[in-house]
Amino acid sequence: MGAFLNFKVKTSTFSISTPEIFVTFDIDGYDIGTIVVGEWHYLTEEQLIDDVTLSTAYDSQVAYFSLTKPFAGWPVGEYRLDILIDGEVIESVEFEVE
Repeated sequence: MGAFLNFKVKTSTFSISTPEIFVTFDIDGYDIGTIVVGEWHYLTEEQLIDDVTLSTAYDSQVAYFSLTKPFAGWPVGEYRLDILIDGEVIESVEFEVE
């Protein structure tokens, strides 16, 4: 079986007052202990917001990355979360704040 990420997409548009944005996905076919990195980008200003690392605990699991609302609210614009394994972007998810 090949390794894959399966995203659970519910929406790709959020308001400036959304308390927290989650990207949830299935990880299947990777070894236990695989390092997965999430890089949050604010594309409108070409800025890396944050990066987060997790380690797989199972060979098949549901995982997520989340980002909480800044005190002043989300800046309006385009965003992207890059999911990296072994330093390679495996998947990207784009969303917008209006």
